[in-house]
Amino acid sequence: MPDNEAGDSRDSAVRRAMDSTPARLSLGLLLVACGVLSFAFTDEVAHYSGQEALSAEAESLVDDSLGKNQQAFLVLSGIKAALALVEGSSVGVGFSLEVGDVVQPAYDYVHFFWLVFLVGFVVMGTYKILLETGMLELGLMLAGTGLIVASVGLVKSSWQKSFHRTARWCILFGVLIAFIVPTALVATHYLSDHYTSELREKYGLRIAAFQTELERTKAELLAMKEEVSLLSPVDSVAALKAHASRTATAVMDAFNASFYAFIYYIILLLFDMLFFPLVTALVLFKFLQLGLNRVLAETGVVMTPPAPAIAPSK
Repeated sequence: MPDNEAGDSRDSAVRRAMDSTPARLSLGLLLVACGVLSFAFTDEVAHYSGQEALSAEAESLVDDSLGKNQQAFLVLSGIKAALALVEGSSVGVGFSLEVGDVVQPAYDYVHFFWLVFLVGFVVMGTYKILLETGMLELGLMLAGTGLIVASVGLVKSSWQKSFHRTARWCILFGVLIAFIVPTALVATHYLSDHYTSELREKYGLRIAAFQTELERTKAELLAMKEEVSLLSPVDSVAALKAHASRTATAVMDAFNASFYAFIYYIILLLFDMLFFPLVTALVLFKFLQLGLNRVLAETGVVMTPPAPAIAPSK
């Protein structure tokens, strides 16, 4: 118990020292100086704080991710174009085979997957623009604003609560923009390499196999058109219909066999582009919030109101 009492007395002495006017003025001047530096020398602060290097690493990894997914997007675009050709194909002279009606569901699903993939690329492109333009350095200015607001709150005790609440959120969101966003993107790359890259490769091969089957089917349809235009066999109408029906059915069978590959690949893509970055940023933000509250409380920037006095019992 004596050790605990000694520790409490030391904490009380430190807190009293931090509450003294010279200490508050010194701390306020330090916060103002750091805030002004964040505005006047943002590039230098970004360089020496490591924010510039962190953003450069995140940008490099985003480029790498865009390059890896570009090939899959081109494959999906090729499948969409081939299905559109098959869907709009007709075979016959004086009659029309409804090939498109059979493959219409496959085209609709592939079009939906293509749109999701396109949205994912827009998200990754947004990450790329934020990093390449240096817009994340605005977070340093926002954090600097928080430091200046916190220093103003040290002037009068009556201002402390409202000013320090504003300062805390400015600092938190400033660090979130400047450091946590690129850190989350870097962490996402390594999470993707560890958990989802092999699965994406596996399902990507299945999608590529479907593309190969679709290209073969497209070639068959074009060959059927040439044959009809040259020979015009009236007696072979039934045979042509049966051939076209088998071709369309083969397309649907190949698509049904690859359907889950499309679904899982899109889900893995969303994990890499949305789930991993958002969850990582949220976890880091919560840790930052807890750590900042602890630091501010220990340095006296955030004051804990004294406990109400208990009236002595009569």
